[in-house]
Amino acid sequence: MKKISRILSRRRPDDAADSDSERSRRRAGSPTATPPPAATGFHQLPFRRATGSEVALARTHRKLSAGVGGGCVVADGSRDAACARDDDAGQQSGRRGFLTKTCPRCVAADFPRLLDWKHGQPRPWVPLSHVLLPPPGLPPSPPSDGDSQRGLTPPGAPQCPFCVFFRAMIGPVPAVGDGTAKFHPYLRIRRAFERLDGVGERHELAGSVMIEVMTRKKSLPWGYLVKADEDEGWSRYVEAQGEASIRARVVSAMVDPALPRCWLDFCREKHAGTACMAPVKMVQGLRLVDCTEMRVVAAEEIQAHGQTDYLALSYVWAQTELDSSPDAPFDTSASSLGPDGRLPESVPLLFADAIAFTSSLGFRYIWIDRFCLPVPASERKKQVDAVGEIFSQSLLTLIVAAEDTSLGGIPGLSTPREEQLCLKTKTGLYATSLVRPDLEVASSQWASRAWTFQEGLLARRRLIFTPSQMYFQCRTLHCHESLSLPLRLAPSVSLGRVFPAGDGCPRQPGQFKDLIKTYMCRDLADNEGRLDALRALLREYARMGGLAVKHFLGLPLFHPDDFVTSRVVSETDRLAAGLGWICDWTGSVEPSCRRTASFPSWTWLAWNLREGLTAADSKFAFNLVGDVSPILHGVSAAPRMEISVGFKDAAVLSWEIDGDAISKKSEAIAFLRLETFSFDVAFTVEGAQAELGDVALTSENRTLVEAMITASLSGQEDGASGFACLGVLVSGRNWKGGTDCAATALICGRQTSGEDAGAWVRLGAVAIECEAFVDGPEEAVLKGVEVDEGQKKDLSVRLRELDLY
Repeated sequence: MKKISRILSRRRPDDAADSDSERSRRRAGSPTATPPPAATGFHQLPFRRATGSEVALARTHRKLSAGVGGGCVVADGSRDAACARDDDAGQQSGRRGFLTKTCPRCVAADFPRLLDWKHGQPRPWVPLSHVLLPPPGLPPSPPSDGDSQRGLTPPGAPQCPFCVFFRAMIGPVPAVGDGTAKFHPYLRIRRAFERLDGVGERHELAGSVMIEVMTRKKSLPWGYLVKADEDEGWSRYVEAQGEASIRARVVSAMVDPALPRCWLDFCREKHAGTACMAPVKMVQGLRLVDCTEMRVVAAEEIQAHGQTDYLALSYVWAQTELDSSPDAPFDTSASSLGPDGRLPESVPLLFADAIAFTSSLGFRYIWIDRFCLPVPASERKKQVDAVGEIFSQSLLTLIVAAEDTSLGGIPGLSTPREEQLCLKTKTGLYATSLVRPDLEVASSQWASRAWTFQEGLLARRRLIFTPSQMYFQCRTLHCHESLSLPLRLAPSVSLGRVFPAGDGCPRQPGQFKDLIKTYMCRDLADNEGRLDALRALLREYARMGGLAVKHFLGLPLFHPDDFVTSRVVSETDRLAAGLGWICDWTGSVEPSCRRTASFPSWTWLAWNLREGLTAADSKFAFNLVGDVSPILHGVSAAPRMEISVGFKDAAVLSWEIDGDAISKKSEAIAFLRLETFSFDVAFTVEGAQAELGDVALTSENRTLVEAMITASLSGQEDGASGFACLGVLVSGRNWKGGTDCAATALICGRQTSGEDAGAWVRLGAVAIECEAFVDGPEEAVLKGVEVDEGQKKDLSVRLRELDLY
């Protein structure tokens, strides 16, 4: 079984206040929201895409002392003799070399030979606990005299270069008392086929050596230690020359554009006939930044001259109050453009870096929303709706997954990147593979924003800048800057993908719930833009071949062929299945979502995960809907159910009959008028807690409904006075005959305050299982509803009409 490695937490700064810029405000997170707190401990899996839609990850900054030499520990013996010769002089002057000589335990381990492991040699578990021992005490160093500070040994620092390196690679050791008092790290020699998905024992890369620092049960922070080619040749990397192997690549402080250009060229040359090379369809009304003339031009203008290639920038703007003040250093809206669309003389470093990098790759045009979205509201709305197409049609999307990029620039372009931990021995240079990009990106502010969700998924090629390295992923392969392997073999090897393999487009209707679950974790400053920020992905589901999934205000309308039924599937059946969404928090009975006022309560768009929750803490599903098509077996709307759609202009249209008219209405939707079976939910309030009366529900559902009512009452000034609660049946299985009848009931409450006082709103939903549904003229019975411990009760329901806001 592949091991698990533990990454330590890094705190992220809080988001700053939002500015008034529409697109940037939507791109940024809520002005009051902070990123989800990182878990106190989390695991870095072997090179395999992380499970779940969000990963609780934060990196610890471990900067070595300047005496280590830019993150590279020298242990090739060159300093040992020098330190021995200068020992007496060092004692007299108060100066000592930072690295003296190898300690006896590291000498016995013979690390230079062990790290240069060859096939057939033994692979022992090498204990490293001794590197954690306090080093011998040293006298205090005298005050620094300028450049002499490099090479000084801090009091108590380790004297052995291998101890220095492995102590840094292990990172902070958990304190005694945290359940980790017995902490025994080891070094292990592993082969690629033991650690990498897609590499079997007969694979060309199977014998590549990947060194691991781990405990008996899990690996530790810096990833793998891999031998590096100090002078990597492009021919062996790009072409099928020489022996195939995995090597480390030394990541410099600044980016060399030749590497991403190599990735891009390989994709364009080798991936003909794949989604990477799908025909480009220029988006109507598209505007681009001309990196040569530093002005914004119309795409039609350059297309007329045979130019269609452009890059796109995806980023998070860490806004401050200064952005909207008269003293703001930059005006980065399209309205600030000069004559002939010329850019302002001074632009934020983030945009300046992106423009310069575009030119360094040999391209001329880039799409940057702050400059390229038109000012007039009508034109701007069309371009915002087309953002998904803009990214999917771009040649390459630059993604900046770093903190506070608005003023700090892009890592590796204008801002030096974090140091890579390396070890130089007599047998060669060994570099750490760094934290996997998929985990590092998942911990970034970029991955917490709603707008960036569809930008990353729909892009055909992505180049991600993280604080530690670059990462490239097209629709066929993915590449890490810190690891080098022949590109011809890259498509079959999984090094940890940031995005799903393939073209990013949906393939199964059952994946719709996963899309929503992931998206609900994203932050958005303006909840009214929540649908806009997902619109492009929803269109992809509607275009999906075979079983297309359209939507109604975010609710899926599953294809009729996805229903297994003996009767004709109605439009009411399709919407009823979508209304049955359930979002639960797996760690508590408290409701996992809180409602906003931007959308009607019956759509998930109106709900956000409670602060502090992540996708891993919650589950999202459509009740009675499976994962693999056909996904609805015997499912239909409740008997005699009718749905109408109410608009803000007081118009009410039948969902079943007036579908075309509903789709053409421009007015906002206000409510759904439901005529269906429902049951009263009686409750009392003791203190601040609601307690249900006699209603046929399982104890789990009772607790959940009580939590829903309690949460709803907490915002009511007059408490439970006049508050009513209903269970409303919307969908079910085997209504007529058959066994194992099941139903979905929306739990609805009547508001007692605000402008919609007296209106019914959705509080949540529960799943009900029973033996049979016995219909009647005005009333019906759910027979044998499962309660607890084998007990069953009947639940009476009656037909009624209500407007659900």
